[in-house]
Amino acid sequence: MFEAVNQMLSRVEGSYALGILCADTPDRIIAARKDAPLLLGYGQGENFLASDVTALLLGIYAQTGLTTYYGPAVVASFGEFPPFVDETYTYFTDIVTERLTLPHTLPTPPQWTDEFIDWNSQDKAKKGRVNALLTLHQGAATGTLIGGNLNTMQGIWGTKYFPEITDGTILMIEDSLKDAATVERSFSLLKCAGVFERISGLILGKHEKFDDMGTGRQPYEILQEVMGDVDFPVLAEFDCCHTHPMLTVPIGAKVRLDADAQTVTLLEE
Repeated sequence: MFEAVNQMLSRVEGSYALGILCADTPDRIIAARKDAPLLLGYGQGENFLASDVTALLLGIYAQTGLTTYYGPAVVASFGEFPPFVDETYTYFTDIVTERLTLPHTLPTPPQWTDEFIDWNSQDKAKKGRVNALLTLHQGAATGTLIGGNLNTMQGIWGTKYFPEITDGTILMIEDSLKDAATVERSFSLLKCAGVFERISGLILGKHEKFDDMGTGRQPYEILQEVMGDVDFPVLAEFDCCHTHPMLTVPIGAKVRLDADAQTVTLLEE
């Protein structure tokens, strides 16, 4: 089976993340990926395989009501060099070990980076840039935090695996390695679906290696144009995204978004 999969993959083009089963070997799954994420989980008598954590986290919350955590990946984030890996790890352990006292305001890292260095040759820390959040629309709101990678969210939108968007939703979206045309289309989907008419607040994460296609415009500027005038707080350049360091946020938790103070505060799970 392994040889057959290898032969098949030699003919496959583009990006993929695959889980392959065979009736002759029901106790074996072969996983393969190229330029796409692949998530493996091992447990007592059970295992799982997924291609993107956003779909898994939102699906679990939508179906069970359990709080899930949107945060760093083992290799991509915890494989970084200091100081970024140290900050990411601290943000992660603070949330998942429940050693915080609520309410807790998520920190804003002093620096960030989306510099690309090939993992096979990286031997130093990436260069940091001074960090700054942006207020796109003033105000404050309290609600349930729902969000993740926008490109992946589109694949489960409108299904039973996507949480209901209501008047009490604080929506958090981020994306990576996309161009201006793709980002505009994604934001337009939210508008056409009536999302901007229902949510109580919006958080836009930083965009890793964004391609402005020569327009000179950033994702938050495209978002402003697509949204138009809104009556809810909007905070951009948030640090729960594909850049470093990365915050960890609980999906399904009650939070307060204050765009004037540029803060996101966890109130309760």
